[in-house]
Amino acid sequence: MGEEQLHLSARLRALADLVPANSVLADIGTDHAWIPADLLQRGRIQSAIALDIGTGPLARAAANLASLGLSEAVSLRQSDGFAALKPGEADCVLIAGMGGQLMQNILTCGLAEGGQPGPAFRESVKRYVFSPHTEWEAFRAYLAAHNFQLTDEQLLVEDGKYYVILVCENGDGEAAYREALSAGFSVAASRRFGPGLLLKRHPLLRTYLQEHLRKEQFILTQLPDAATRPALAKKREELCDSLTLLRETLARFED
Repeated sequence: MGEEQLHLSARLRALADLVPANSVLADIGTDHAWIPADLLQRGRIQSAIALDIGTGPLARAAANLASLGLSEAVSLRQSDGFAALKPGEADCVLIAGMGGQLMQNILTCGLAEGGQPGPAFRESVKRYVFSPHTEWEAFRAYLAAHNFQLTDEQLLVEDGKYYVILVCENGDGEAAYREALSAGFSVAASRRFGPGLLLKRHPLLRTYLQEHLRKEQFILTQLPDAATRPALAKKREELCDSLTLLRETLARFED
C-alpha cells in the first residue's frame, strides 16, 4: 500500500464515516474514488466497486488508486448508474455529488422490476448513503414512496454551501415521517427540511431555516404588484406559504 495518507474534506469525511465497517461498497459516480480509497486505507471496508459513466473520472480514479497502492482492492467500472453492478456484489451503496433528480433517475433505472440489477440487487444492500446536491424535498418524497427507510440525516456546510446526507435501509419509507409527525412536525416540514434533522433539533438546521426565512421575506418585499399578473400572484402565494412553514418549523425548535 502506498505511503500517502488521504485528507478528505469535511463533506467527504462525513460520507465515508457513514459506510458500515467491513462493507463491500458500491460507489456510484465515484469521480476520483477518494471515498473508497480513504475507507480502504483505514481498513474500514473489505473492498469496493467504483462506478462512473465517464472515462475521464475513471482514469483519474485509476491513477489515484495506483498511487496509493489500492488498485487491486477496487474494481473500476464504466457504468451508467447501476448497469455494471451485479446483484449481491455490494452491501452498501453510496450516491453523492449530483442533483436529486439524477439520483432519482439512477435509482429508478437500477431498481426496476424488469431489469438489472432489480429486486435481487436491493435485497443484498443493507445501507444506502445519499447526498443530493439539489431537489432535497422531491428526493425525500421519492425515497419514502419506494420504501427506503430513512434512519439518519446529517447537515453540514462546506465553502458556504449546505449539504444534506440521507442514510437509508430497505423498509418502511414513511416511518421517519410518522415519528416526526408525532413530535409535532408536519409532513410538509419533514419532506422539505428532513424528519431526522427536525427530531434532532439540529442547530445547523435552525441556522438554515433562519437564513431562508430572511431570504424569502426579502424576495417577497421585492415582488411588484401582482393584482393583474397571475404568475406573480402565484409566486406571492407560494412565498407566503413557504414563509408560514418556515415560521411554524422554527417555532417548534423552541418547544
